[in-house]
Amino acid sequence: KCPGAGPSPTADTSFVGMMKAAVEPLGECKSDIDFIFELGKRLGYGEYFTSPEELFDEELAPIGLTVERLMDAQGGWIKQHSPKDMYMGTEQSFKTPTGKVELHSETLEEMGYDPLPRFIEPAESPFSTPKLAEEYPLVGGVSLHLGLFTHTQYRQLPWLREIYPRAFVEINPETAEGLGVADGDDVYVESPRDRMRVAAKLTEGIDPRVVSVAWGWGQPYAFGDLANVVTDDEERCPISGSTGNRSFLCRVVKAEGA
Repeated sequence: KCPGAGPSPTADTSFVGMMKAAVEPLGECKSDIDFIFELGKRLGYGEYFTSPEELFDEELAPIGLTVERLMDAQGGWIKQHSPKDMYMGTEQSFKTPTGKVELHSETLEEMGYDPLPRFIEPAESPFSTPKLAEEYPLVGGVSLHLGLFTHTQYRQLPWLREIYPRAFVEINPETAEGLGVADGDDVYVESPRDRMRVAAKLTEGIDPRVVSVAWGWGQPYAFGDLANVVTDDEERCPISGSTGNRSFLCRVVKAEGA
C-alpha cells in the first residue's frame, strides 16, 4: 500500500515496513486511503470502512503482525520470512497450471486465445497501414522512463528540473538532418490524433526510422505537453487491454520560431 499523504506500509516475501508520516497532511490534504474511507462512509458503507489501521491489521494478520508492532519496530521494518519462501535446493515451480514455463499456454487456450506466442503487426505501422505511413513515416514510442523521477512525480522540484527541465524526443541525427532539426530545437511530434511540443534530443542510439518520447510530463504539476494525446486509445490488445504506446505512426516537424 502506498498512500500519497499518509503512512506507507509495504510488503514482499521477506520484509514488512510502515513509515511514520514526517508531517501531518496540510490544509485539506488527505491520504488516498483516508479519502477512500470517507467516500465509503458517505455512500452508506461505514460498517466496511471503519479505519485504515483496522484494514492494515486485517491484511497483516496472516503473517502475525499488526500496525502497532510495525510502528514500534526500530526503523519501522520487520524481517520475517514467509512460509512460502523458496530457497536454493527446495522444490520450486512457476505459477502456471503445469508449474513450468508454458510456451503453449493452457490458460490462454481455456480463454479461447491462441495458446502459442506469435508476432502480430501493430494496428498502426508502415506495414499494416502503409497509406497512413506516407503521411506519418516514423514509428513513435512513448517509452523513455527517466530514472530520475518516479513515474509522473517530482518534475516540479527545482534541482531535478535543472537536469531535465522539459519533455524531449530522441531522434537519430540522420533523421534530424533531413528535417532541418538541431539538438535542442523545439519540435512537434505529430500523430493522426494530435501533436505535442518537445525538445529534440539527437542520439545515435535510436534507429533512423524511430523516435522515442520521454513520458511523464503534461500533468498539472509536471509542465509541458501530455504524451497521451499522440497515442492511440482505440486499438487494444484483446488479452491485456494495453494500447500501442510504443507502436504508433508519427512525424516530427520543427516548431515555429525554433
